[in-house]
Amino acid sequence: MYDKMIPVMQRILSEIRDKVTTSPKRAILENDVVIHPIPLISTSWNWNDYYFNLSQNGLDQTSCFIEDHPDNSNALSLFNQYINHGHNELDK
Repeated sequence: MYDKMIPVMQRILSEIRDKVTTSPKRAILENDVVIHPIPLISTSWNWNDYYFNLSQNGLDQTSCFIEDHPDNSNALSLFNQYINHGHNELDK
């Protein structure tokens, strides 16, 4: 389910993005947010990565999520960065 659900959720989120977010808030994420996938490396906001991580939100107690995002890992850090930035900018 995990492998089949996430691509579907990513597609749906990409299709509704402009209906459930505002252009100014999207611009903040696209222009001002810096993501650090691994320490000392920076990258710009990536909507597909956000959709991927948002699709996993709520699955943090499942065995597949725990396997893919071990404690103190770069994957868990990246997940948390996308979720936190999305929440901080898009939920206002």
